[in-house]
Amino acid sequence: MTDILRSRGRVRQRVRDLEAEKVGLVKRMEVLAQEFQQAFRRPWPAHPVVQRIAGGHVYVRWRCQGRNGKQNYVDLAGEAGQALLSALEPPVQRIYVRYGQEMLNLNVAHALRQSEWTRLRQYLGDCVVLEGYAHALKNTVGTKVGFSLDLG
Repeated sequence: MTDILRSRGRVRQRVRDLEAEKVGLVKRMEVLAQEFQQAFRRPWPAHPVVQRIAGGHVYVRWRCQGRNGKQNYVDLAGEAGQALLSALEPPVQRIYVRYGQEMLNLNVAHALRQSEWTRLRQYLGDCVVLEGYAHALKNTVGTKVGFSLDLG
């Protein structure tokens, strides 16, 4: 990671790469949810949905059946998820667990990229602010500013 931080151009490229990776992951989440809905007939005890949260966070989650926005989300690893699974036939349980594992993988992959994207954008913004300070101080009589930060 320290090599990336030596060049803001590389950091900006990494931000663009992360944006593309996040888009790809969201598409995979959407495909997973659509595949489930096409493979199983309603009513489902729970089905995968893609949830977008402020700040760029995106998750694919199990949504329980219900109406008018009153549906709860369920985590298959939690108590409610275990109760949901135990009410299903074993072949259906296996399918739900397989989908749940893929959902978990997609969620953590997106969350890691979102976190790195956020930190790198903050880094770039902070660099701009500090350069502004350095430029302003350079014009101040009797002040010498200049240093190099080597993180490697």
